Amino acid sequence: MSILSLASTLFAPRKSATVSDRFYTIPNMVTLGRIFGSFIYVYQYTFNWETDWILPVVLLILLSDWLDGWLAKVLDQHSHWGKALDPIADRVFLLATLGNLFVLSDWRTAIILLFILAIEAYVFAGAYLAYKLHNVITPVHWLGKLRMAVHCLVAFGIVFQAYVLGHYFISPFFLALAALAASFAAAQVYIEKHVLAPQ
Repeated sequence: MSILSLASTLFAPRKSATVSDRFYTIPNMVTLGRIFGSFIYVYQYTFNWETDWILPVVLLILLSDWLDGWLAKVLDQHSHWGKALDPIADRVFLLATLGNLFVLSDWRTAIILLFILAIEAYVFAGAYLAYKLHNVITPVHWLGKLRMAVHCLVAFGIVFQAYVLGHYFISPFFLALAALAASFAAAQVYIEKHVLAPQ
C-alpha cells in the first residue's frame, strides 16, 4: 500500500459511519481525558503547582480536541455520547482558560471574560433546549470550529507568555478580545440556525 493510499484511508471520511449509543469508546475516553486535563490545568495555575508543566498539559488538551474526532472517524466509533461530551469538554477547557486569564489580568479583562461567559452560557442553554424540546443535537458548524481554534490559540498565548517567556508581547486584554469576537460570531450562527430556526 502506498503512502498516499494509506493517508486517504486514514483521513478520508467514512461514508458508512454509524452513530451508536456506546459510551465506552476510545474517542469518548480521549474526550473525558480532555476534561480531566482541564481540571489539572486549573489546579496548576490556582495553586502554582508544577507550573513548568502547564504548557505540556495545555498542548495535550489541545491535541486531544483534534484526536477524539479523528479517532471517531478512523475507528468508526461515532456515538451520541461523543456528540454530547465534545462540546462539554470544549466549554470546560474554555472555563479553565478564562480562569487563567482572570488570574493574570486586570478589571478590564475581567469584564470581557464575563461577556464571554454570558455568550457561551447562552449558546449552551440554547443547545440544551434544542435537545430537550426537539430532540436535536446541535451539529458542529465551521464557525464553531473556528471559535475553538481561536480559544486554543488564546490558551496557548496565555500559557506560553506567562509561564515560559515570563512577559507579554500580546496582553491578556487583547487575547480576551479575540476570544470574545470568536464566541460572539459563533453564537450568532448557532442560535439563528439551530435554536431559533423551526425544527
